[in-house]
Amino acid sequence: MEFLIKISDQLRSIQEHVQVVQQHENGAEIDSYSLRFSDFIAALTSSMESGVSYESPLLPKNCFKYITRNHSRYEVFIDVSKQKWQIEFQGKRVMVGLPRMIFNYRIESERIVNVKVICVKGTESVQSETEVFYFPLPNVYHSSGEICMGTNVFPKVECLTHLETMHFLFLFAEFGTDYGTMTLTGKSMKELIKDMEDKDFDDDWLVPSKASFNDFFHIGYDK
Repeated sequence: MEFLIKISDQLRSIQEHVQVVQQHENGAEIDSYSLRFSDFIAALTSSMESGVSYESPLLPKNCFKYITRNHSRYEVFIDVSKQKWQIEFQGKRVMVGLPRMIFNYRIESERIVNVKVICVKGTESVQSETEVFYFPLPNVYHSSGEICMGTNVFPKVECLTHLETMHFLFLFAEFGTDYGTMTLTGKSMKELIKDMEDKDFDDDWLVPSKASFNDFFHIGYDK
């Protein structure tokens, strides 16, 4: 059995109809009917994809969102809980509380090409409309959330699970005073360290970005 598709060279829209003729191998016509060209394309695409499965690569722990641009470009979002961290400032290591952080990694051809960090409050799952806040300490371009690593370079990412602990490289690097602090207290890094040492971070200090999670990262926008 064969199907003969007759498409006019005057076709101006995918909403117009094409003629479908069902016939025997000897050419005898069995049936004939019209079909919108858009429906024909949809049926053809569906049959081509039938039985084809897609799977993501192995994802890091605490990864709550994964976006693929093509086979070698990815965006990965890692949720780091609110806790105390040992950071370095002016040659001294001190234990301070930091808010809950969301790290956004952009990967191209197994290389990290951009990292952003923002903060969220509470413990609920991040949603598209979740309010996000600026990271409070230096080493970050606060308006964009992009981190500054100085001369430090992130290692090659051969598997996305390597991103589970990649934020350690940022948090354990020495904090300077470049780009300043970003809190509602208005205090300098030196003043903040005194207030934060061995204490949980006060979320009331966070400065709102006035953007939702999706808006801040332009998710759903054309890139």
